[in-house]
Amino acid sequence: MKTIRKLKLALLFLIIIGNFNSKAYSQDNYNYSEALQKSLFFYEAQQSGKLSSTNRVSWRAASGMTDGSDVGKDLTGGWYDAGDHVKFGFPMAYTATMLGWGAIDFKAGYEKSGQLTAVKNNLRYVYDYLIKCHTAPNELYGQVGNGSADHSFWGAPEIMKMARPSYKIDAAHPGTDLAMETAAALAAGSIIFATEDPAYSAILLSHAKQLYTFGNTYRGKYSESITDATAFYNSWSGYNDELVWGAIWLYRATNDATYLTNAETAYNSLSNEGQSSTIKSYKWTINWDDKAYGCYALLAKLTGNSKYYQDIERNLDFWTTGYNGDRITYTPGGLAYLQQWGSLRYSSNASFLALYYGDLPLANTTKKTTYKDFAKTQINYALGSNPNNRSYVCGFGTNPPVNPHHRGAHGTWTNNLSGPPTTSRHTLYGALVGGPDAADDYTDSRSDYIKNEVATDYNSGFSGALARIIADGSAVTLPPVPTEAVGEEYLTSIKSNSTGSSFFEPAIKIQNHTAWPARQPAKLSFRYFIDITEGVTAGYTISDYSVALGGYAPNATLLPGFKLWTGNIYYAEVEYNNAAIYPGGQSESYRECQFRMTGPANTWSSANDFSYTGVTAAEAQTLYVPVYENGVLVYGKEPSRTTVNYTITASAGTNGSVAPTGVSTVSGGSSKIYTITPSTGYQVDTVTVNGVSVGAVTAYTFTNVSANQTIAATFKVTPSYTITASAGTNGIISPVGAATVSSGSSKVYTITPNTGYQIDAVTVNGVSVGAVGTYTFTNATANQTIAATFKLIVVNPTYTITATTGANGTISPLGASSITSGSGKTYTITPNAGYQIDAVTVNGVSVGAVASYAFANVTANQTIAATFKLIVVSTNYSITATSGANGAIAPSGITTVTSGSSKTYTITPSAGYQVDAVTVNGVSVGAVTNYAFTNVTANQTISATFKVLPTGSSCLLTTFGVPRSSALPTKNGTFKNIYVLGTNGPNLTSATMGTFNWNLENNGLYDFSFNFNASPWYSGFTTTTIKSLNAAAPSVTIKGSGITNFDNNQYYVNLIGDDVVFVEVSGSHAIYFSNSATSPVDCNATTVNAIAATTQKVTNNMLAYPIPVTDILNVNVSGTAKSKTIALYDLSGNVMFQKNVNSNTELEQIDMNKFPTGVYVFVFKSDNKVITKNIIKK
Repeated sequence: MKTIRKLKLALLFLIIIGNFNSKAYSQDNYNYSEALQKSLFFYEAQQSGKLSSTNRVSWRAASGMTDGSDVGKDLTGGWYDAGDHVKFGFPMAYTATMLGWGAIDFKAGYEKSGQLTAVKNNLRYVYDYLIKCHTAPNELYGQVGNGSADHSFWGAPEIMKMARPSYKIDAAHPGTDLAMETAAALAAGSIIFATEDPAYSAILLSHAKQLYTFGNTYRGKYSESITDATAFYNSWSGYNDELVWGAIWLYRATNDATYLTNAETAYNSLSNEGQSSTIKSYKWTINWDDKAYGCYALLAKLTGNSKYYQDIERNLDFWTTGYNGDRITYTPGGLAYLQQWGSLRYSSNASFLALYYGDLPLANTTKKTTYKDFAKTQINYALGSNPNNRSYVCGFGTNPPVNPHHRGAHGTWTNNLSGPPTTSRHTLYGALVGGPDAADDYTDSRSDYIKNEVATDYNSGFSGALARIIADGSAVTLPPVPTEAVGEEYLTSIKSNSTGSSFFEPAIKIQNHTAWPARQPAKLSFRYFIDITEGVTAGYTISDYSVALGGYAPNATLLPGFKLWTGNIYYAEVEYNNAAIYPGGQSESYRECQFRMTGPANTWSSANDFSYTGVTAAEAQTLYVPVYENGVLVYGKEPSRTTVNYTITASAGTNGSVAPTGVSTVSGGSSKIYTITPSTGYQVDTVTVNGVSVGAVTAYTFTNVSANQTIAATFKVTPSYTITASAGTNGIISPVGAATVSSGSSKVYTITPNTGYQIDAVTVNGVSVGAVGTYTFTNATANQTIAATFKLIVVNPTYTITATTGANGTISPLGASSITSGSGKTYTITPNAGYQIDAVTVNGVSVGAVASYAFANVTANQTIAATFKLIVVSTNYSITATSGANGAIAPSGITTVTSGSSKTYTITPSAGYQVDAVTVNGVSVGAVTNYAFTNVTANQTISATFKVLPTGSSCLLTTFGVPRSSALPTKNGTFKNIYVLGTNGPNLTSATMGTFNWNLENNGLYDFSFNFNASPWYSGFTTTTIKSLNAAAPSVTIKGSGITNFDNNQYYVNLIGDDVVFVEVSGSHAIYFSNSATSPVDCNATTVNAIAATTQKVTNNMLAYPIPVTDILNVNVSGTAKSKTIALYDLSGNVMFQKNVNSNTELEQIDMNKFPTGVYVFVFKSDNKVITKNIIKK
């Protein structure tokens, strides 16, 4: 029986883990190398600025070429974030770090697949941009482009016209998370390029170190400084994870133990799972916002510490077999489904960590196998092993997506997501789409941006996971790099406006649908061909015909007269020079031109005109009005030509030649290029065509030849100039001395210092050009000089840290230690048994009784000293508490406390009274309502007296203790009762709830709002309120509420127990937020102890909490209403959750784990009442 029971349990376990094992879909093994090749190709499609020389995407070109000009910086380059054109620095840097991580630790897979060069090229491109963004040690540009403005345009990046503002962080506007993530990315890059390009690696590392120091010194969330990012990439997790992440990558790049110490110290501040838990968060995975899960894995490898192994194993167990009853949700088809936004992104990121764990030196063998199977199953799901038997990678595998939510790939010319065209014109090779929903359902629809969003961060973990899978497999043959045929980019349409016996007037539209790449040419033109045989027969010539623009021809330029094509066929040409005809909107993509062609009376006939073919009064596309881009035929047909030959006679004077020389025969209407080459020591003097000078040109092209031509060239001696080069001692310049150069030529000089020296200065014609290693003279037109000087290289100085200690303890290391300038050193202070640290001083200044101290960036001699003291056995002391009449102190009487402990007392006045004075050991501590004894080492006394509440405008200030003498502590609350005290306050009788969520650490007011029982139902003031809560006299100034006597008022803010009170600064009124049904006493009331007539009390039995929420949202729906409904909407109005609630139900719960981070609107409907509430999902 025991054996059978074990078999049953084993079978049950297999069934449980079977959910993430591969199903019997179309196939389970793929050409992972091809998938990786195309995944990296996607990053080339995202390039902004001047494309890299290695870019292989035929439909992309330079774009965003003025980025940074608004702030006088060059911020061109980098990656567009997703299907839009904003460069969000935070997710971009994260993507660069993740790609770099894979290139470092999964390098074997990149090498085996032949993709190591491709990933390095892509990374170098983004590293160059991040370096540009780091414009000063404490300044980093973190975004280019306004999210809302950008998202209002649906077109290719090459033709975007909107303003692209630049946003930065600096010391006054910090962004620890952004600075640390960028430091991590560049530190990873310094590792990647350390061997093949050490100079570039050093540049990357230098920026990484500066950024780390910047982020560590000036703390704050970047999205509170770059506020435009809040709606798109808000830093929900704060910056603690990036403090760890950045330090880890700096340690990996430098091997400086200070960084590792900093990482492990900051690790303790990473979030725990649940508010009361002591274990690290495990129900998510690494992503652009939260790097904690990557920190678990990296620190496990770097330190071997079991706690880091436990943290990463707990996370990966959640994704696989489950941990403590918690397990990721799996779709019926086997996808580990975290949430709807980028479901495949999260499963790929978790797969990356699962595969990385398998390479850890102390990895559990069983778990390693389980995690690896999970990872391959998830990647296979994305590649095609799913119920839909389709790939979710564009351009890869079976039935891949063809309509990702991507402006550039769509290729529309109408600024319309729906088209035309309906189907995207480009294949966005390698892009991983968001993926299916929790039921494995998926529709390839561009408008479904949840399932079809693509983004650079989506592919980062996915690429690394592919590389690691490839490393375990066999080398495979890669298909060629994807190419794409150019589709139709221009067209013309025509209709007959008017015709007669001597004229014809067409209306022609020229349309720009370019997409290989999208572009706005400097010159577009079209030609209309006519045949005047009937006129010639009647004795007329082309001089008897004319053409003129009609009444509607915006931006058009008609070239003069008709030009001969062949025989009796001529054409009129209309040009658009620098006109805004571009594929950026319905009206922007075309121009219409009406013009009239006139001939002799009764001789005009359009019937034999080439361009009249198929013309009617109805507009129709035509091939017979061809289009030219910068003079080159790009659309339509031209009439055939009867060959007529002409001659071009070329001659040259002495000391040069013209090629071809002599007489050349050319066909009528064709072109011919001539090259003019002077002999050595000579230059072109003049070139004449048909006897008319065209200047001292070295090439000339005859076009549309319709007669015999001549070209002749003469030459003259080229003047020469002298460049004199000299160098000071300890270095050379090459070539040295006087060098002769021809006029207009160039000369390169190289400056090389001797060993132990460096270039001090280089001057050209007496003007410094910096300490350059090379200098090039170009287009010489005068004598020149160049001189170089050199100076000794000063080795970084060393400094001494002297460590001393008193008796009864040690400091390590002890004594004098030498340290290089700019480096750091950590000291450990250890008391002997029975003793404790008394004080630690650094350079004579106390840093507290710390057990360790780290010097960083040492630039002078330092001292550190420690003293110790005996641990005193606890002694009991008494605190005697008394109070006068009309109030109480609690606890009262004599209380015994242990030596060194603390005790808090609460002073409460009776109704109609307030605290008069509180004395401690006979000394007044003010009219406080709370007092805490700390570190008690003697007997103590505390007593309180009370007095009648005053009346008048200032009594509210006194009653509620405002203004405070310190910043407002963190307070997150939803209040069912709102009381308005005093006079001239706002009317809040229709308010059903107030919410006030404030975090002092992050200086963040996350939610300040009211719910109402009538329209507008909900009003939020979070973003419009002017807050000053993180300093003494904390206050808010209300803006944009629309509530009379509330807007433009400044209120002092204080906490009264669990309640929040706003007191108008003049004391006229107060607004009291509470969950107590008992109103606070209004000291301005006519009768003390009574609630004044102006006091308003509103209640609400419905409460949603906690806010912000990470997993479960609790909803209190108690009450007698017969009909109750709760619903949750995203900010686009989509229903995320809806449920009819039983009338007897008191508590409902909504699982917020299903939804992406962001802001949602919660709606509660009860009989005739509707209440709404903003919910923040972290």
